[in-house]
Amino acid sequence: MLIGKVIKWLCVAVLGVMGFSACSDDPMGGAAAYGSPTADYKYMGTVTDEVGNPIEGINVVLSGIVNATGNASLTLKTDKDGKFATVPLKSHSTQIESIDFIDVDGEANGGEFESQTITPKDMTKTQTKEKDRWFVGEFELSANIKLKKQ
Repeated sequence: MLIGKVIKWLCVAVLGVMGFSACSDDPMGGAAAYGSPTADYKYMGTVTDEVGNPIEGINVVLSGIVNATGNASLTLKTDKDGKFATVPLKSHSTQIESIDFIDVDGEANGGEFESQTITPKDMTKTQTKEKDRWFVGEFELSANIKLKKQ
């Protein structure tokens, strides 16, 4: 009976010390990492007409989960060079399922263009920052989109 109580208290002490040691800083100087590895993704590209002229004012709509805000989309506009880009979006809080290119200004910027939809798998993926522990790295997903006139 006495041996059972001693073993029980010994287990409590050992497990307690192990629990506290698991919550301490790691030997590399940072806090212990928990969860899933993450990465940052920057979506970018150029939108042109069929002959290669840049199209300004095209809505670029990234649909899915955006920065865990509950928003189902993020809308950008192409600039005068037909370019668009997001800031790096965190993979643990963003999951883009599709990207729509929509002409919303009609004839104002070179004519009326048909809409087009792609997925991130259709884009070129380039790593721009190396991985570091639980951070898998930063990537650019780029696409050159040619829209057809209506």
